[in-house]
Amino acid sequence: MPSKFFGLLLLSLFLALSSGGCSRQIRSTAPVILKQTDKSIITTLRQRSAAFRTLRAVTKIHIERDHQRNVFNGALLFRKPDHLRLDIFGPLGILGAIVTIKQDSVRVYVPVENTLIETTTDSNELANIIGAEINFDDLFALLDGGLAFLWDDIGSSSVRADGQYYLLTVTQATGTFYYWLEPETLNPVEIQRLDRANTLIYRMVLEDYTQIFTHWRPQRIRIERPTTGESVQLSFRDQELNRAIKDDDFNFRLPENVQYLISPEK
Repeated sequence: MPSKFFGLLLLSLFLALSSGGCSRQIRSTAPVILKQTDKSIITTLRQRSAAFRTLRAVTKIHIERDHQRNVFNGALLFRKPDHLRLDIFGPLGILGAIVTIKQDSVRVYVPVENTLIETTTDSNELANIIGAEINFDDLFALLDGGLAFLWDDIGSSSVRADGQYYLLTVTQATGTFYYWLEPETLNPVEIQRLDRANTLIYRMVLEDYTQIFTHWRPQRIRIERPTTGESVQLSFRDQELNRAIKDDDFNFRLPENVQYLISPEK
């Protein structure tokens, strides 16, 4: 009898956890770090998605045209009401491609070639992947290291002509990530050492929501004023953090097309 009661208790606990114990809320205004998802979705995308093949074609076009490099430096993802837009940047911060992903089509514009690739396809798989939660390592493996992504869930207002923003550049072994932050929604920017293995985290507090980046080990972080090129840099040398950021450094205005004015690494 006791063993039967214990078994029922374990079963109840398992059902409770599977139904709601692992759920979490993500504010729509907060950046999203992607976590683990179903491996079969990734497999399906690799094997059958025309949208994925289109992205690989863009990679090939840009590599051949630009610097014969086998990796992009970064990308920005914007969630629009009726589509997803992916801006892909090359090794020197050059805008390599603009990918517009809708439910029934994928449209790719390559500025350096002035070419437009448009395919009508069921892009649900890719849209599901982008909207899902994926571990960064899985994402890099998915794209064979061809693209380094930075994901954004701020929405269509994430780039405004009249807003105040600063550009965050994070350089690591797999590429460079570019990210726009709004000073009015940013509380403290904290960089902390997580453990003796030199795993570093970059913590942002956006309103009352804390997002922690733990999936990569940054080599260098730079915060830049795109209008002037001035920057402050955080170096991770000899396991020491050199912090040179002041609140005053974040006050500037960006021109309308600033998302395409990313300067080269210095």
